[in-house]
Amino acid sequence: MLNVLVEEAGAQGIEEIIFRETTTLGLRYLRASCHRLGREFYTVDTPWGSVHVKAGFHNGELVQFAPEFKECEQIARTHAVPLKQVYDEVRTRFMEGRRRGNA
Repeated sequence: MLNVLVEEAGAQGIEEIIFRETTTLGLRYLRASCHRLGREFYTVDTPWGSVHVKAGFHNGELVQFAPEFKECEQIARTHAVPLKQVYDEVRTRFMEGRRRGNA
């Protein structure tokens, strides 16, 4: 089974490729929609440096947040600390900042 996500404007071009390059005799189209949380970006200071955090809001309420993984990974390598420790430190400091009204 082949699934392709494509904007409607590009569907005809993809259809052409699929019919020419596969053995299929037909295609099925399904419309999809996407709902995203409102996003905000923050910077959190740690003992090893700053890390960006993405935060997701629903109806004005924080429902999800995550430190930028690649930044945490780089800090862990540079400072020879476990990645989990860096990730947890960023999450803790972010929540502390929220409680103090800084984030």
